[in-house]
Amino acid sequence: MNFGPEMFEAWYRNWNDNFCGDSFTKIIGGKNWAALHLANARKWLFFSWDPVNPGCSISDPSLVDIITRIDRSDNPFVSLLKKYLLKAKAFKADHIDRDRILVLECQKRLAAGFTRDLRLLFEISGPRSNLILIDSEGLILDSAVRFLPGSNQYRTIFPGAQYFPPPPFTGISTVEFAGDPSLDRLKRVKGIGRGLISEIEWNWEDHDPFQWAYLIERIYTPQDQQDMHSFIQLTRDRKNIIAFPEMLSSCSLIGREPLISLDRLVPEGLVRQANRKYEMALSDMFRREKKSITRHLDGLADQYGKASSAEEFRTKGDLLLAYAHEIEQGAREAILNDFQDPHKKITIPLDPHISIVQNAQAFYKLYRKYRIDPEKIRQKMTYLESRIKDLEEEQSSLSLIEDPVCFYNVARDTLSDRCKSLPCQKNRKRPARFDYLPILKYEWGNCWILVGLNSRGNRHLTFREAHGGDLWFHVYEMPGAHVILQGNDTLLSHVNSEILLSLAASLAAYHSKARGSGKVRVIYTEKKNVRAIPGGDTAQVTYKNASSLLIDPFYWKSFLAEKE
Repeated sequence: MNFGPEMFEAWYRNWNDNFCGDSFTKIIGGKNWAALHLANARKWLFFSWDPVNPGCSISDPSLVDIITRIDRSDNPFVSLLKKYLLKAKAFKADHIDRDRILVLECQKRLAAGFTRDLRLLFEISGPRSNLILIDSEGLILDSAVRFLPGSNQYRTIFPGAQYFPPPPFTGISTVEFAGDPSLDRLKRVKGIGRGLISEIEWNWEDHDPFQWAYLIERIYTPQDQQDMHSFIQLTRDRKNIIAFPEMLSSCSLIGREPLISLDRLVPEGLVRQANRKYEMALSDMFRREKKSITRHLDGLADQYGKASSAEEFRTKGDLLLAYAHEIEQGAREAILNDFQDPHKKITIPLDPHISIVQNAQAFYKLYRKYRIDPEKIRQKMTYLESRIKDLEEEQSSLSLIEDPVCFYNVARDTLSDRCKSLPCQKNRKRPARFDYLPILKYEWGNCWILVGLNSRGNRHLTFREAHGGDLWFHVYEMPGAHVILQGNDTLLSHVNSEILLSLAASLAAYHSKARGSGKVRVIYTEKKNVRAIPGGDTAQVTYKNASSLLIDPFYWKSFLAEKE
């Protein structure tokens, strides 16, 4: 995500209105992030200076806990933040030069009534994004990323150096733009980012140029208390987050609290980055498991083809022993009379480098190897073929998860029992299973709709969570999630029943390979009619007495949007 200077203006006003004077009771961090716990808000002030996913937000402990699980490396800069800012108070915030620089004025009480004034500066500038701690005289105590004189022609970011902001943007002010507003001059306005400029250009016909100038000026000079909180919006390309006094028709609303509205979006950037490694690990795991099963299937297919020939191997061994005295040593084949039909000749290939007795023993060895009952081999092959289908269904279900935090949890759960180590782990020991159940829960009225997100979640829902009278849903003859509708006996009317059936069926269609289809057939039946396939170790099931309905996979989303 990219943030323009106008977002920094919104951040600093939001901090001064709601969090000014709060103190830091705990500080944690990793390679590219730091989180400072706010005593009064009981949430985390989260900073990310990752080159791809920078940002700032007030985030919930649950999300910061996931970031901690992904990366909590020993960063010396985080240790320095603990030394200087732990138990310090953060007073007013400021926005420097209408640039992408946010400043927090901090003060820490020392012994004997003395205090130390500090400033925490957060900069977003692509690969040079940074978090910097400076003292009251403007000297740099340390920074997350250091820049020596040779690496940056404009300034040095190093402990002991004087802090200087980046070179100011050479453009026109919002007041100058208001005097002669036009599309050409819009790109030269100081204090608004490229994302916002692009959206204003897209919506230019919606307002008079002077009205646009008035709205842009309100970013930095709000008219009243209502203007203090801009509309936080996601742009058309979904790459920029902007703050603007008016909701633009081309954007989607995120919220009106600049720091709190981004409580998930900013940390999720780091989660998405970790998910790329998990996606690779999952792909490799599924590839290896399918390759192993395919090899086993090939072996069984060969064994199945030769099982019917097992008696022939024994007969050839018996013939070689019976006529060993008549066969010339070193011969490459022997043509002998069959025991059952003396007029029938049997050609037996021989290895000329070993004795006739050893050739007979080789045929007996083949007999012992392939004398298995063909039906048992067929059953094993059927089971392994179902295992491949299970893996493909599980892989498909994981690829359909859109929420990055949900994907991280499900991917970690899927890998924890089947891999020696997880991505982002330094040690190579098998990870302990963490307390997470891979299911989603939706409540409507007095009922619950539960969705399995992987094979373990499907098994848990169908065979542990669901009761006999609950309804079980699955997309018809395609890989997809198991969905359970609980509490259907509490429905008070036929209307409610129809809505719940449609919601559960839509979720089953959405969490399946049929998501992109217009209408999807979903079958449903009572859970007591669902049985696990004998011998299977995944959520492969059989069912009876099923009904079906056609449903739009996105019906549940539109229904919930209308309710909101």
